[in-house]
Amino acid sequence: MADAEKSHDRSVVIASVYTALGMKDAAFSWLERAFQDHETTLVNLAAGPEFETLRSDRRFRDLVRRIGIPDALAPPA
Repeated sequence: MADAEKSHDRSVVIASVYTALGMKDAAFSWLERAFQDHETTLVNLAAGPEFETLRSDRRFRDLVRRIGIPDALAPPA
């Protein structure tokens, strides 16, 4: 993986750290950045256990929808 790709996908990792710390607003800021940067790891967002605490937030459902993950594949809120 090229160095540019490695740094490109780190926003999701940073978001997961903020999620673990209970800092939802910061986590969503980084997830939004990942979305804007077209980070490839976002395709796993709905299935990732590290983001389970965010699932009940309307911002999570909106992001999953914008990524294009079908409702049938997204876990319940």
